[in-house]
Amino acid sequence: EVEAALAARAAEGGQPAGVRIAAQRALANVQQQGRLVQGDLGIEQAVQDLLPAALQAQRFTVSTDSVQNTIDISGPFNNAEVHLPAVKKRPEFPGGKKAWQDFLRTHINIAVPVANRALPDTYQVMVRFIVGSDGKLTGIGADSNTGYGMESEVIRCVKKSPDWIPAETSSGKKVRFTLRHIVTFIVKPNDVLISF
Repeated sequence: EVEAALAARAAEGGQPAGVRIAAQRALANVQQQGRLVQGDLGIEQAVQDLLPAALQAQRFTVSTDSVQNTIDISGPFNNAEVHLPAVKKRPEFPGGKKAWQDFLRTHINIAVPVANRALPDTYQVMVRFIVGSDGKLTGIGADSNTGYGMESEVIRCVKKSPDWIPAETSSGKKVRFTLRHIVTFIVKPNDVLISF
């Protein structure tokens, strides 16, 4: 109900109806601050509380069954930066996917799991990083916790990466984009293999 009312209110004010994507985050923020308790206020009051926060999102993508639009709105959103999950052109390693895999293959030290006494098994390491509008990588970190030094090794390798070709919107604007990548370590009694 809140989403529908928010969309209707946004349309009345000339704003894109897609602000409902930000409304969920705004609702959580408003509830956390104690300004809105569900059940205590009507939908109209909820919309009045949500709309200003929702309209402060910097950039987000709206998807429905038939349409996908990117909406750019300047200003902070809960003091966080919102990254686009969908753009016209995703960021790319110079030379493409095979060149990225070759880079990882030559820079990851596969002896690390053995040196840290990893048991024979298959381990999936997920790292995330942001490709800036200038192609530089920032925010490099691990989203997994397999241990045995594998996350640290993949992060070390990603930090050595040359600049990437940044993501672009349909208008040709270069934008920041968050990527996640999985590196699979296959630890055998006498060998370690990696795959992507």
